[in-house]
Amino acid sequence: MKAVECRRFSAGEEPPWGLLLLADPSGEMVRRYLGRSELFGCFSGKACIAVAAVVPLGEGVCELKNLAVAPPWQRRGIGRLLLGYVCDCCAENFRAMEVGTGNSSIGNQHFYRSMGFRRFHTDRGFFLRNYPEPIEEDGIPCTDLVKFRKALARELRTVRAD
Repeated sequence: MKAVECRRFSAGEEPPWGLLLLADPSGEMVRRYLGRSELFGCFSGKACIAVAAVVPLGEGVCELKNLAVAPPWQRRGIGRLLLGYVCDCCAENFRAMEVGTGNSSIGNQHFYRSMGFRRFHTDRGFFLRNYPEPIEEDGIPCTDLVKFRKALARELRTVRAD
């Protein structure tokens, strides 16, 4: 695998709309939170291959509003790499991170649990109230927003010198 670099987007850097819309099909919803988001990305050379958007909620809590990996890079650990980086960065200013996903997004729920997030709330009917078109994944209607939370702490990373 080519070397990838995770970093924050700089002010004025163009957001990767194609990736953002992979995780959230509503451009209107993305525009609503993007203005108050901090963007993080994984890059292979100059190409953005994954993106994450985080917004502050207050009281030491932030929310991961978007996490997407370009299809050719999926299932290669890029999402884990980026989310780990984002959690480390956010631990500087926040004590917890929340994330929401659809009730029909079984793979996403498993991913967040594997990254240390725990389910704490369900907003019944969220997608019916907020999205004009019905959403369905693997034959399951997406109606409810399932919320997860994780306590943040900077990870101690050790480097072994040979």
